[in-house]
Amino acid sequence: MRSMYEPGFDYDAYVRELVATGRYDNERDVIRTALRLLHDEETIRTQRLAEFEALIEPSIAELDAGKGIPIEEVRAHLDTRVEAARRRRDAAE
Repeated sequence: MRSMYEPGFDYDAYVRELVATGRYDNERDVIRTALRLLHDEETIRTQRLAEFEALIEPSIAELDAGKGIPIEEVRAHLDTRVEAARRRRDAAE
């Protein structure tokens, strides 16, 4: 099924400019290339999200099983590290 799309004034001018450079034969080639790039970008994004979810899934399962570190303990550890970094910075100044 063929459809007509109006990319809008700013994009319309840009598409015409790209065709004028000779890199593309016509406006359809520009839009086709843009859609191909968008499709590739969305595919990569979907793959990366799936990889990220696969990486964090074991950690989520550990948390669900009660194997996590209490937030108070994490916060105390981070506070200690921040304070040590501040002391090092102050000593260097």
